Amino acid sequence: MAILQISQMQVRRGLNQDLPQLASGELGWSLDTRQLYIGNGTIAEGAPSLGVTEILTQYSNFANFVGSYTFKGLLGGTQINTGVNSLNPVLRTLQDKLDDFVDVRDFGAVGNGVADDTAAINRAIKNLYSAGIGLDKRAIYIPAGVYLISGPILLPPGATIRGDGKANTIINIGATAAYAAMTTCDSAYQYGNSIGSTGGTLPNFVTVSDLTIQSSNASTYPLIVNSATDVIFERIQYIGGTYSVSVAGASSVVKLYNSTFTGYSTAPLLIGATVTGVVTRNDHLDTTQVTLNTGTTTLTTLANGGGYIDYQVQDNSNNNYRFGKLNYSVSNGVCSFNDNYNEPALSLNANLWANSTGTLSFTVTNTSTLKYNIKTFT
Repeated sequence: MAILQISQMQVRRGLNQDLPQLASGELGWSLDTRQLYIGNGTIAEGAPSLGVTEILTQYSNFANFVGSYTFKGLLGGTQINTGVNSLNPVLRTLQDKLDDFVDVRDFGAVGNGVADDTAAINRAIKNLYSAGIGLDKRAIYIPAGVYLISGPILLPPGATIRGDGKANTIINIGATAAYAAMTTCDSAYQYGNSIGSTGGTLPNFVTVSDLTIQSSNASTYPLIVNSATDVIFERIQYIGGTYSVSVAGASSVVKLYNSTFTGYSTAPLLIGATVTGVVTRNDHLDTTQVTLNTGTTTLTTLANGGGYIDYQVQDNSNNNYRFGKLNYSVSNGVCSFNDNYNEPALSLNANLWANSTGTLSFTVTNTSTLKYNIKTFT
């Protein structure tokens, strides 16, 4: 290799888009991107190609230099062809491969139970699900951790949110918060009384799974489903709030699967009078336990559809008890029911009933413990 002695080095500088063909060994500095390049030289000089080569700095995109990615599959001894044959595999950049997976930590969320993660989680949702982005709309992963929030996490049309499991990914709104921990919103990110007010598309096809939604404020809700259609919430643990879930507005086809409801002050579910479609619980609401004081306690409002309620109530002082099954049907807010029950010799003066509007209540003469679950809404 010949040694070239340089008494004075010439360096070009300018915007990255204006980078010219550099002479052999000539340096070029991109002012706007802070990238450094060196000229390849000519083919006659022995360079493999014309052009420039980037000199790595702290501002270089290292993912672009790792090389291409090809799916190999498991080590099962079978040849996997990603392309038309083994000689022409599908190649992707490492950056493209990593971008297949969206983590709220990529947007600044911490999940350490101390930092306020409201803005970071909503930033991830808004960047991926805002109108016009298209190909960037994909599931958002919230890894295990405790995510403290001070305002609602917004769920726009098409949003898909996944955690690491009921006991592992916990979203907790503080005691001073004035709204729910999570709420559906329209495409303009309007929610509450403003949803759909300026022409935003109402929420639909929302899916949230495998996490805990907690409200530390007894007067708010963990989740509000407002004016939403075709939404699924599965394997969710709801903790605290007046109601665990409030279904409001002209909501329809709301599906709650494999959910756990604890710590609420009134009932697991509140269904507003304006809800136009069924709230489906295909399998069950996990067994709910509540203490009943003497008199009548309102438990929840039954959704349109049919189903049954298994229950057992026991007197806390005398161990008198009653158990039974209440079959019910609600159509357009009008409820009919039939309570089949059994009481042993030491019976408890109690009554489970649903009024004509679907409000489910229980009346007892002594302080008692009630266990029940609601099944098979259709």
